[in-house]
Amino acid sequence: MSCFESGPITQEQQERINGIVHDAAWLEKCIDTNCKPSREKALALNALEECVMWANKSISHEEVKVASD
Repeated sequence: MSCFESGPITQEQQERINGIVHDAAWLEKCIDTNCKPSREKALALNALEECVMWANKSISHEEVKVASD
């Protein structure tokens, strides 16, 4: 599989992705609430977005074992 492709996502993988997105949304709100507008805040939010992207890509590129007959 190419690094630009992902295979089908299982329900279990989707649930893990949803968990990451949910927790990141909580952290985004925490940063937004506690940090005044600044370059550093913007960088923190960009880093969080990148973190979620890489984590979700990691899950979506896992090898899915198919049960053989």
